[in-house]
This record gives sequence, C-alpha cells and structure tokens, in this order.
Amino acid sequence: MDGMTQLADAINKAVQLSTNAPVSIQVEKDTDIQSRTVKEQTFLEFLELKNRTRDVTSNYVEFYEETGGSNAAFIPEAGPIPEFTATTLTPVSDSTKTLAIPVQISMKAQDGTNDVNLREYLIRDSYVKINNLMDKTLLQGNKTTDANSFDAITTGVTAISNEDATITEKAIKKAIQTCVRAGGHPDCLVTTPEIANQIDALVSPFLRYNNVTEIALGHTVSTFKSTDGSFIPILVDNNVPEGQLCVLDTTGIDVAYQRRPSIIQLAQTTLATNEAIYCWATAYNKAKFKSRVITDIAPAE
Repeated sequence: MDGMTQLADAINKAVQLSTNAPVSIQVEKDTDIQSRTVKEQTFLEFLELKNRTRDVTSNYVEFYEETGGSNAAFIPEAGPIPEFTATTLTPVSDSTKTLAIPVQISMKAQDGTNDVNLREYLIRDSYVKINNLMDKTLLQGNKTTDANSFDAITTGVTAISNEDATITEKAIKKAIQTCVRAGGHPDCLVTTPEIANQIDALVSPFLRYNNVTEIALGHTVSTFKSTDGSFIPILVDNNVPEGQLCVLDTTGIDVAYQRRPSIIQLAQTTLATNEAIYCWATAYNKAKFKSRVITDIAPAE
C-alpha cells in the first residue's frame, strides 16, 4: 500500500469515528491564499468566480449531460404546435474523489520559532498544493490511467488541429464560431504562458483600456474579442497541456465538492504534529458541444 493510499485510509477512518473523533475544519481561504491561487490555479479560481462550483452532501454526485432539444418557431393562427424534440438529459453519476496531503512538523521546531508560525505556513502551502492538483485534474485528468482521479473537463470536447505553426487570430475565431454555431458562448480562453504570449502579440496592437478584465481583486487579464462582440478573458494556467488552447463555455462545467479543503488531526505517534489537508471533489462537463480545444500549437521561437 503506497503512502497516499495509507493517508486516504487514515483520513476516512478519522472522519468516520463516532467517539473521540478529531475535528475536521475547513481551511479559511484568506487573502494570502487567494493571492497565490488566483495566479497559480487561475482556471479553478475563474470557475469559482462564475459560480460553477457547488457543495454536495453525498459521496455520489449526479450530473446531466445535455444534447439538443426543441426550438421555437412561428406557426399560422390556429396552426399545429411544432413537433416536439426532446432535450436529451443523460444522467451521469460519479463518486467524489479524495485529494490529500500530509502536514507534519516537529514539536521542537514549532516551539522554537517566535516570528513564524510554521504550522500555519505549512497549512497554507498545502492548501495551495491541493488546489493545484484540483486545477491540474480539471485540465489533464484521466481516470482510465488513474482510477483515483476524474476525467478532465476537456475529455470528449472536439479538438481542432492548428493549421499553422503558431496560433493565429483566424484559428481562434474559427474555434469560437464553431462553438457559437453549436449553441455555446465561450467565456474564457485557457492556455499555456507561451501560447498566451502569442495571443497577446495578436491583440496588443489594438489594446485599449477596456481590453482587460478583472477576475479577482487586483488580478486583471487580457481579453480577446469574440464573434458575438463580447471580450473573452485569456487565462494563463501552467496546468494546460503543452500546445493547447482551450476555448471553453463554462456554463456546462460542474465542479462538486463534498468537502472543500479541510484540515484534520490524525493519530500522533511521534513528537510531531500529524495532520492532513484533504478534499472530496469531482467534476464533469455536461455540455461538451459548447467548447473546443485547439491542439498542435507550436511555441513561438
């Protein structure tokens, strides 16, 4: 049994104990953590901003995958109602997954620091690492290769191979157009720092003060003008696979937390704190047809 499996088992046992149970406390997301996560896990923070995360009380979460449906139509006076086309809502269920990281510090080290609270520092740092794993899984997850994980929200999204070496305005607008034609309205572009620089070079000659948007207090990002006239935020995230630009309509993305990042005390067997930061969560993209992923983009020389 590997270390992470043992840690997950210890957390589950500690939470389920009916007597002398340790208290599990949600970690407060203070300004220090916020200032780091918005820069390091930008996509996950953006989903929070768009209210695409929710809290659930069950280990099993049900999503509904959406396809098509009836459209409105003009009819003659006293004419027949248009033929009904059912919107297909296919139920998809998944169990929440456990993300965990140990937090340990010797009592001697903790007791010997006057100016720095080492335990508090490690808790904050561990929170950011949990968030980073969540963000990475949203963009790269594959439960076929890791059964303890969940699939990325781009799994099943139509991929468009880039026709040129580097990204072009034409390629981005074409991807946005296909999303709009399919019924989507992309509200973010998520990509690597290298590709973001390419996009910035495309839009910078036309940059005006209103071509940036704030996604968190004091954190602004550049935007790209969409086919429908809106300005789409360009999110830089190190967890995007190399060579990809995700053109996403986040209204189809559903992130479910059974337990947001929390700290729990485990059995202490040495003269050191024995705690863990853990989280129970999963995610699903229930409207994949509203998004696109541009692949095979070369980094600029």
